[in-house]
Amino acid sequence: MVGGSLRRRAVLAVVGLVAASVGVAVAPVAAADAVVATETGDALEVAGSLVADAAPVADVGDSFVAAVAGSDVELPADPAEPLVLDGPGGEISVDLPVVPGAGDGVVDDSGAVVYESDVSPVSMAAQATADGGMQMLVVIEGAEAPTEFRFDMTVPAGAVLQGTPDGGAEVVGADGQFVTAVAPAWALDANGTHVPTRYRIEGTTLVQVIDHHGATYPVVGDPSFGFGWSIYVRLSPFEQKTLIEAGIAGGAVTLGALVCTASVVGGPAAIAVCLGAIAAAAVVIWRTVDRHYNPRCWIELKFSYGLSFKGIGNTCWRRV
Repeated sequence: MVGGSLRRRAVLAVVGLVAASVGVAVAPVAAADAVVATETGDALEVAGSLVADAAPVADVGDSFVAAVAGSDVELPADPAEPLVLDGPGGEISVDLPVVPGAGDGVVDDSGAVVYESDVSPVSMAAQATADGGMQMLVVIEGAEAPTEFRFDMTVPAGAVLQGTPDGGAEVVGADGQFVTAVAPAWALDANGTHVPTRYRIEGTTLVQVIDHHGATYPVVGDPSFGFGWSIYVRLSPFEQKTLIEAGIAGGAVTLGALVCTASVVGGPAAIAVCLGAIAAAAVVIWRTVDRHYNPRCWIELKFSYGLSFKGIGNTCWRRV
C-alpha cells in the first residue's frame, strides 16, 4: 500500500458504438446540428478532471447508446426513464433524481447527455465515459435546491447495495460476487472548492447528500457506477516531492518501491512485471506528478488493472 492509500475501484465508462447492443444500425452523434452548447455543460467544466472524458454516443430515437469492452450503456432521452448499464457483472438500471420541469436529454458539446430544467435550480447530466462506464452528474444552481438526490437502482435478483470503506458503494450478488461499484462521492463549487458530500444507502437506493449551502454556485456532484477495475495510487505531498526530487529514473524506482513491493501479490515475478510497467511509463508519470504538485494536496495516479498508467485520477484527493 502507499501510505495505506492503494485501492481498487470500479469506474463506469463505455467507448465506441455497436449496432448489436440495440439490434439496429446506429451512427455516432457527431453532426453539428445534433450537438449543442448548454449552461449545464458549461457548469461541468468547474469540476475539471473529476468529470470523466465522455465517449461518443449514438442517437437511436428514444435513447443514446454506446458500447465497449463488453459493456453496453443506454442513456434515455426521457429523464423519467432509467439509465441502463449491462456489463461483465450483470445488468443494472438507475433512475435519475426527479427534477421538476426537466426536459428531454440533448447531447451537449462536452459529450454529456443533459437534462435541463427552466423551473428548478437543479439540472442533470449523464454520459458514457472513455474508460468503460457511465457517470451521472448533478448541477446545483442555487441555495434553494435540495441537499439530497436519490438514485433508485434495479439490481440482479438477490443482489445488495452496500457501502465501502472509502466512502463509495458496491452491488454484490447473491453468490457474493462483485456486480458493480460506485466511486466515492465528490462535489465541487464554482471556485473548485470541495463541498461536503456523502452517500446514504436505503435498500437499493443510493442517496447522495450534498451540503451545498454557503457554496459558490453552480455546484457539481456525481455518482459513478462501474464494472472495469482500476487501481488508484494516492500520494501525499511528501511522497510527491520525494518522487519529483528523485528525477525521472529515480522517481520510477521510488514509485515502484511504494506500489509494487508493498501491494503486488504473486511473488518476485509479479513484482518484476509491476516494476517494468512503472519504468515504461516513468517519463509520463514524473511529468504528471510534477505538473500537478501542490504542497497542500494528495493526488491520485490512475492505473489499469494491468498496471498501464492512465493519468491523474484526482488532482486534490485530500487537502492538508
